[in-house]
Amino acid sequence: MSVTTKRGSEEEVRNERTSTHGALRIAAITESRVFDFIWPAFRWIQSIWIKERDRQFQLFVETGAPPNEKEQDDFGYLVGRMLAQLQKSNTDLMPELATYKIEFTVQYGTSVPPDGGYQELMSDRWFKKMAPKFAPWRLENGR
Repeated sequence: MSVTTKRGSEEEVRNERTSTHGALRIAAITESRVFDFIWPAFRWIQSIWIKERDRQFQLFVETGAPPNEKEQDDFGYLVGRMLAQLQKSNTDLMPELATYKIEFTVQYGTSVPPDGGYQELMSDRWFKKMAPKFAPWRLENGR
């Protein structure tokens, strides 16, 4: 699976995300939670990418500069809570989630690995597509 940053219409992207399994399906379900809780809280994040490997979620957080230890801890805590809630509330949509032990790793860097198999979960581009529909007041703030 290769990383694709060029996207079609929002509907095509949503269909692409929900028509497959693994990280794409997780991205489709978690997108609104990341939009609501994680994206506005961590202004140092440029984009968030996700993949699933060996029943573990792997996140790549693209940053301009490395976050400090507290920022990493806070981000990890919120992601952990989000994934636990995802598992608890979405097993009807994705029955395979019931078999997962929610584990994840986070890697930070200035650019997503081009051959890492990550799928874009949130970025400024995604925010600008979602905000007019779900939270237009946030466009002024940029997050």
